[in-house]
Amino acid sequence: MMLPSIVMSLGVILIGQSPTGPTCPVTIPEKHATHAEDPIYGNYGNGAIWTMLYPDGKFVGQPQPDGSLRMKFLWWRLGYTLTVEGRRLDAPAPPLRSVVPNGYRSDFQASALFFPTAGCWEITAKSYLSTLTFVTLVLMPQ
Repeated sequence: MMLPSIVMSLGVILIGQSPTGPTCPVTIPEKHATHAEDPIYGNYGNGAIWTMLYPDGKFVGQPQPDGSLRMKFLWWRLGYTLTVEGRRLDAPAPPLRSVVPNGYRSDFQASALFFPTAGCWEITAKSYLSTLTFVTLVLMPQ
């Protein structure tokens, strides 16, 4: 039986199997990385784009009729259009599909991300000249 390994270094946790199996370098949010005056644990950003991440770097997706897993992500950006892309790091998979509707006030933006499969995913949000990238582990519900 392989035991999971967890290693934390510089805001990244490697979640996975034994040293012979795959790992996922998930991004861990920091309390000070926030768009608001009062830091909230879970926010992750760079001064131009922010989102909220789960403290352990993984989440359970909501199964969709097409077999994908959906997750709602909330974003804050500095007044520009937001696009979101993603790719699976631990196995071949089609890219994620994002739905980023208009109509939100200038800094807040909700989105729905559709992951074709569970696994280790790198997500990149872009707004004007800014880019924010993080890694998360997407799980199937049990």
